[in-house]
Amino acid sequence: MVNTAKASGISSYILWGAETAYGTPGTPNKHFGIDTDFNYTLNNQLKPRRGFKGLTGSGRDVAQYTSSILKADVTINGDMNSAAILEPVLGTVSLGVYSGTDVVTSTTIATEIDNDTDRDMTFSGVVFQSMEMKATMGDPLTFNLTGEGILYAKDTTIVASTASINAQPWTFTGSTFELPTSTAITNLVEDFTLNIKNNYSLQYGSSRTPVAATVGNREYSITLNTKYIDDDIFTKAYGTPGTQPTLNATMTLVFTRPTGTTLTITCTITPIDTYKLTMKHGNAIAEDITLIPATLTITDA
Repeated sequence: MVNTAKASGISSYILWGAETAYGTPGTPNKHFGIDTDFNYTLNNQLKPRRGFKGLTGSGRDVAQYTSSILKADVTINGDMNSAAILEPVLGTVSLGVYSGTDVVTSTTIATEIDNDTDRDMTFSGVVFQSMEMKATMGDPLTFNLTGEGILYAKDTTIVASTASINAQPWTFTGSTFELPTSTAITNLVEDFTLNIKNNYSLQYGSSRTPVAATVGNREYSITLNTKYIDDDIFTKAYGTPGTQPTLNATMTLVFTRPTGTTLTITCTITPIDTYKLTMKHGNAIAEDITLIPATLTITDA
């Protein structure tokens, strides 16, 4: 009987843990959520060098290579059934409330391929450049994390897995959208996207791998795709002609799960930055908006 190799996603897993110092590996012992995808891109950024023609070499061809900064990019996708991953994205958590701070902890990620020949890859100093949370009619709330870090170690001794997070994902079904808070959006919201950008810049000095990470401006954006019911969204987007759109004081979005907690996103000043009207014969009229909150907090309760 011929056996097939185990090299597939069903035999693999990823874990994460916080670091006490940038680039010094912590203990990766937590799942991100219901993890479904992990991607790692290594970019050597080689610099081909060419010069004048030699005795046996062409001046058109590469004479030598030099190595530049080593880039290690990771992306992680999954169903969001835990809010814990918000801490290394936003910076702090207190009694289930996650909010943005100036200092954000770096992360260690262990990527384990449980195969006939095992592979353990440990990434340290991972900082999350962005996080996208998304939900669509009838679907669970999903996450996409984009980060940069250092490939600290690779060997054949895999890190033991831990129990998966035993909770259902939050879902779009039963969600509420209020702009401002306590005023429900009357249009039919069909999908939602929240994007959090940290805008890190990595510092290399004379090293090929980063030795520090400098956090930049934090940016939030929320996109809602809706079907037109009345003029409420357009009125807030248009605002007062000649001056400015409506600077909505607050915005609240609530996602539920069949059992357990709700996930509440509470925004402060939340104007509509872009508005798009789509009218097509035979189809429902669509109004799509992107809002840019000044600040937000996310509560798991």
